[in-house]
Amino acid sequence: MSLTINHQTNDISATSGSVTIGGAAVGGALELIATLTASNSSTLDFTGFDASKYSNYQFYFQSIKPNTQYISLKALASTDGGSNYATSNYQGGSTSSIFVNNTSTLGDHNASSGIVYVYDPADTTAYTTFVSRVARNHGGSSTVTGNNNAVSHYQVKTAVNAIRFLPSSGNLTSGRILCYGVKI
Repeated sequence: MSLTINHQTNDISATSGSVTIGGAAVGGALELIATLTASNSSTLDFTGFDASKYSNYQFYFQSIKPNTQYISLKALASTDGGSNYATSNYQGGSTSSIFVNNTSTLGDHNASSGIVYVYDPADTTAYTTFVSRVARNHGGSSTVTGNNNAVSHYQVKTAVNAIRFLPSSGNLTSGRILCYGVKI
C-alpha cells in the first residue's frame, strides 16, 4: 500500500506502489526499477542504475532455479552501463565475481530466494559493497534448506552502474529477480 499526498490540492489517496508527495517518491522509499524472469537464461542483467535518483539498490530473488546441480549463484559489476562486466577485482568469497549464494546442493528441484543489497554504487571514493542473504530449498523427495549470508566488494573505486546475475555453470531455468532502487 502507498500513500500519495498532493500538497497543492490537499488530496490524500492510498494505492499500491510507493509513497509520493507532490508526484515524487519520498527519499528512502523503494521504487521498482525492473523485474527479470529466468527462462533458460545464462544471465540476468540489470542496467537501470541512476545515481541522480537512487542511493542504493535491492535485488529480490524469487525461486531462482538452475538447470545444473552443484552450482553457485554469482554476480558481476559493470562500470559502463552493462556493455562489459568485470571478472576480477572482487573480495569476499571469490576474486572473479560477487558471492551471492553458495549453492552446493542447488540444482534440479532446488530454488534460491532472498535479497542482495548494493550500497552506494555511485561513490567513486570507496569500494561498492554487496551484502546477500539468500536461502536455498531442495524440493525433491526430501526437504533440505539452508542459507548464506555474504559480504563482497568490487575493489575498484569507480561508479558501478549495472549488475549481472548468473550461475557458475549452466542456465537459470525459472524464477525471477526484482530490482528496487532506494530513492535519494
